[in-house]
Amino acid sequence: MKTKWLLPVLALLVLFACKKEESATPENTDPFLGKWEIVAATGDFAESNEGTVYTFEADGTVKITNGFTTTGTYVRTETKITYEIGGIELEFSYTLSDNTMMWDNLSADQQFEFEKR
Repeated sequence: MKTKWLLPVLALLVLFACKKEESATPENTDPFLGKWEIVAATGDFAESNEGTVYTFEADGTVKITNGFTTTGTYVRTETKITYEIGGIELEFSYTLSDNTMMWDNLSADQQFEFEKR
């Protein structure tokens, strides 16, 4: 009599113990996307730029945080990034390797070194 309930209980345990496989969705492997912090800066306003965090989204939006947060848009190619915030457009050449990114402002004396966060 006691064994009648054992089989249904074991079946339920096996059912709930099996991990449901999630559907395979491709993850974004673009190393550019995500949060980047300026860890070193030279040129105009260098000290005020250090510590600024840029968050790049796949939809072309960028969030810049340095005491307050501002949102804008960006467009990039293999070697250049242009972003616009509050009607101001800035263009930089950049290089990206592992968790480090270097920017050079094409219209001012500014260079930024970013680390991935």
